[in-house]
Amino acid sequence: MYVYLVDDDPLVLASLQATLAGRYETRVFETGEAFLAVVDALPPGVALIDMKLPGMDGAALHAELSNRQAPVVVVFLTGQGNVPLAVDAMRRGAVDFLCKPLRRADLVSALGRAADRLNVLLEKRRRAGVISRLSDREREVLRNLATGAPSKVIAHRLGISPRTVEMHRAHICEKLGVPIAAAIALGCAAGLV
Repeated sequence: MYVYLVDDDPLVLASLQATLAGRYETRVFETGEAFLAVVDALPPGVALIDMKLPGMDGAALHAELSNRQAPVVVVFLTGQGNVPLAVDAMRRGAVDFLCKPLRRADLVSALGRAADRLNVLLEKRRRAGVISRLSDREREVLRNLATGAPSKVIAHRLGISPRTVEMHRAHICEKLGVPIAAAIALGCAAGLV
């Protein structure tokens, strides 16, 4: 797993690199802007971000990563933690909020949770990519199939014939390479239904 360290303190960066060496692939960035400049070209990973950065602070960096839908999950680091700041960070999707000086066990635990969240994010994106193979009409039919409605009801809802519903159903299975029950499950997991 890749871990991106975004902190302006060289001692913190050196300590984190030493702690994570051998377990994770790390890259170091001293500013949020430097990280944003290359994030689109980086593999998916976890970003350990200091809240107090020069220029763009950690919260603004996290917001921009979210706007870009970067495949990165965030763990915040701070030397001046407070409850409202931590609550806000977690509401915005951060995995954890760790106070400096870091305890190794807390860091390892947070990285484990972050890895789990990253895997969920990547799987959801993979499923959404699979679903994107379907035409708009096929996605409509799949949404309706997920309700358990029979083909005649779906046909009436969509203003098409039951035969056309069955044709779309067959195309869905063919394009996704799975039976219809699995296609419905994929649609649900991708947020289509």
